[in-house]
Amino acid sequence: MTRQTEAEAKLPYTADPYGYARRLTREVRIGKELIGNPNLIAVQGRVTVDPLETELVLAQVTHFTDQDCKIIRVPAPSVGTAWNLNQVITILQARQIKPAYIAEGTGSFEALLAALEWADGIQLRLNVTNPGENNPNYSERELEVISRECATHSQLIEISSFTDVSECSPQKLVEPLITLAYLAQKLNFPNLLFSLEATSPILQIEAYRYLAARFNVLEWDYPVHLGFTALKPTLVERSQAALALGSLLEDGIGDSLHISFEQNSTQYQEIELAYRIVRRYTSLPWQTLESVGVGILDEVVSSEGALIVSSADGTQFVVATDRANNLSVNLNFPDDQPYASEKKIPEYPYVIANLPDYRHPYRYQRQTTSEIKVGNISIGGGQPLVTLGRLSSARITQLYQLESQVASATLASSSSIPTTEPDIYLINNLSEEVKCLKTQGKLIQPLVVGVQTVEQLKEALSVGAEAVSFGLDYVGQIGEEIDELEKVVEMLGELEKPLPLFLISTHNAGQSWGSYDYWPAFMEAYQMIQAIELCQKSGVSQLIVGIYTYNSAWNTQNYRLLTALMLERGWNYPVQLIAPDLVSNVAEEYLIDAGISLGGLLVDGIGDCVQFDYLPRRIDRYPEGYSSFEANPLSIEQLTTLAASLIEAIKFPSK
Repeated sequence: MTRQTEAEAKLPYTADPYGYARRLTREVRIGKELIGNPNLIAVQGRVTVDPLETELVLAQVTHFTDQDCKIIRVPAPSVGTAWNLNQVITILQARQIKPAYIAEGTGSFEALLAALEWADGIQLRLNVTNPGENNPNYSERELEVISRECATHSQLIEISSFTDVSECSPQKLVEPLITLAYLAQKLNFPNLLFSLEATSPILQIEAYRYLAARFNVLEWDYPVHLGFTALKPTLVERSQAALALGSLLEDGIGDSLHISFEQNSTQYQEIELAYRIVRRYTSLPWQTLESVGVGILDEVVSSEGALIVSSADGTQFVVATDRANNLSVNLNFPDDQPYASEKKIPEYPYVIANLPDYRHPYRYQRQTTSEIKVGNISIGGGQPLVTLGRLSSARITQLYQLESQVASATLASSSSIPTTEPDIYLINNLSEEVKCLKTQGKLIQPLVVGVQTVEQLKEALSVGAEAVSFGLDYVGQIGEEIDELEKVVEMLGELEKPLPLFLISTHNAGQSWGSYDYWPAFMEAYQMIQAIELCQKSGVSQLIVGIYTYNSAWNTQNYRLLTALMLERGWNYPVQLIAPDLVSNVAEEYLIDAGISLGGLLVDGIGDCVQFDYLPRRIDRYPEGYSSFEANPLSIEQLTTLAASLIEAIKFPSK
């Protein structure tokens, strides 16, 4: 693994990389809406039709407000579009539709002044396009005029930086914003919002991190808006949206956001996707979730421990609890946080306070790991990312060429997902059919067999498995499983030819840890350290390590902690990224969770192989009338397509 440079280490962009804490920001007003912590994270809509086509704009704005979207962004590239925006606002006000508006300028000073003059209560976005490419910027005089006009009516200015140049750096994107912020301060204008946008999701994440770091150094508390724009709502671009926005929210960055697809279809709505992402980090009115088609069962199932509370005016809110309960190694919880009064952080021999952050947050660089061969596939050592998938009964049937119809599942609210075979198959139980497939050479991909005992290891060796896996489901009772692991690795250490071992630290959501009623968010990482040390004592060095949790709120911090702990010890084992369990059977939720937790880790340079997988989920605790288990909505091969799309999303790192 690679250490940060000293200069980068001095620019922390988040208070704690191993725990969730939303960035503290000032409160600003957009129309009647308040942005900034501690207000809710706002979802905005963006007009993508021709701003001169009045009827089309009216229809799209009405559609956004029907989905409880209270802030609308409208392009204003010319004086003509600014005049037409005034017409749109007048018509909508007559219909009692009164959202707040942000006019998006693209460098035309005259268009922005026209929007301020004609559109009552409009907010402005000043856009710096391709900074560093000799494009004209707003002069101090122009900013002074705009600031004076906005200050007169207590209006907001959003300062934004955009690039479609893949070679642009985070520093190039951010520094023009810092310059304009200094000018605004000189003019005593405080009502500012900042945003960035890039065609590369990884560059956008790096730039927002760098912006937050610069604000921290300057002790500025300006709020930040997150935006994502793509051509169509394809699988890859929806994965990129979850990756680009969700991974920033996971680090506490972002006070509002929008998603826009330039060529949107009627089958999928970007507002729904935005709400599905943001509700992991902020409480939302129940009416809002209903307006985008998210039902109560969906919400309760898809957010472990979700609470529904009523405010003083009777509004029902769905409270986001996952991130609030995410205990951290470094974070000191305030007294009003869950578990704070009990201080239920368990004693553990590996707890390290103030563990350094060894990542490269502002430039993409894969963590340096050793290369391990699994059959003909290389994992780690800088090799291309590898996909893994469970060998399902449907796939076994296909390989046997039996007459069986394999259902084609679809992603909720979207088109069918194609299938992609994983590079490596995994299986827990060696059935007679699998043994035949392996011995007859019908299974081309390498096979990883799950073992929990020496007898199962012997069986895996007998069929020529290219690797084995061992799952540590700790739940406070690690003694018995450690005993079995010790026996397994002892046998592995005695093999003449080393056999790779996938070592997975798992979490059983159905049980509690010791006497506590929750699972400490960092325990999977610490139990993995203990297991690795046991493997080292037996001479087993061909290790690939991973973590499997049911909750995306714990995935990112656990993997970051695990890689930091390994780096602290000088270990360079390849890392297997496993998507968190699907808590509900809404496949769109699974896509979002995986994009947030695994995508952000890939941007961190963490991960050598990726597995999208989940087992049927028990729903006994949910409303009556439902069976004990729900069927998976997607096949393993479709899940592998999701994994491949996520890898594709980070294909073009910044320079």
